[in-house]
Amino acid sequence: MLQEFFRRIDHQLHGYLQQHKLPLVLAGVDYLQAIYRHVNTYPALMATGITGSQDQTSGDSIREQAW
Repeated sequence: MLQEFFRRIDHQLHGYLQQHKLPLVLAGVDYLQAIYRHVNTYPALMATGITGSQDQTSGDSIREQAW
């Protein structure tokens, strides 16, 4: 079920990111990043992501870590 969920996310993000030529940095726990990477079709997915639970992390903090 997670793979199907991530496929749907990938499909939706792909068009937006491709249009704007943006890199994609994943933020989340390792095992979920691994599942997403398996189904990803976007060529500008960054090789490394931000690991760990991001439930209590602000968007600004995640953005800073991504840069």
